[in-house]
Formats: sequence, C-alpha cells, structure tokens
Amino acid sequence: MTDEPTSASRGARGRFVSQKSDPPPPSAPVSDVGVHPAAKVLFGWTEHRRAGAFIFWGLAALSLILLAADLNFARKDYFDFASGIGFYGLFGFGVFTLIVLAGWPLGWILRRRADFYHPPEDVPEHTDPEIEANHSLRQPGDHA
Repeated sequence: MTDEPTSASRGARGRFVSQKSDPPPPSAPVSDVGVHPAAKVLFGWTEHRRAGAFIFWGLAALSLILLAADLNFARKDYFDFASGIGFYGLFGFGVFTLIVLAGWPLGWILRRRADFYHPPEDVPEHTDPEIEANHSLRQPGDHA
C-alpha cells in the first residue's frame, strides 16, 4: 500500500482526501494540458502575444468601414440631427455609457449592509448564549 491517498481514502479528520493529480507528460506544452481540441482550434489564436492588438485594430478598421458605408445611405429621419454621420453609433455608445454609469448610484441605493442577514455581535441580555451559538451552527434542513 502506498502513502499517497487515493480518491476513496480519508484524512485524519475523516474527510475525503483527493488524489494528487498526475504531472503532465514532459513532451506536452503546459498550455495544451487539459485543453479540449475544439477549444484549441477555435480560440488558439488568442494565445498569440499580439492578439489584443489584432482585435483592437480589426475593430477600428471595421468601425471605419461602417462609417464610410454610412455616408452612402440617404436616410429620412424624423429629427434632423439623426441624419448626421455616425449618429446612431455615437448615440448607442452614449446611452450604453450612461446605463453603465447609472449602475453606481443604483447599486449604492439598493445595496444592503454587510451584516444584513447576520445579527450584530451584541446579543441581548435576556438571550441564552448557548441557544444563539447552537442556532448559528444549524444547517439548512436541520430540525430542532
């Protein structure tokens, strides 16, 4: 019998102890261990060291192409200012920014205190401390 615990063995406190995982084979790169082959095909390009720059410049080029395409369309909008170049893109970005920034005051209004669900440390004098201590150790589904 080995000294290493198996998946069905228990530790000194009676809890199950997980088996140590096998080290990766020496020939496999560290980034390939535990990666599904489909994930490697679909998202392997993101491991390139300049992937962030590719995404940024690709989105910038796409934005310029769409802005140039906006020049070729004659729109008949209800409001005159809506027919400006790139109006809908700028309007969408502005509204999105407003919604994100509105989350801060909304979170401040709706957020509860950290001790909302737990009673304060001060226990009233008429309360038996043993009852409070046992009550705090109860698990959901336990019945008194």
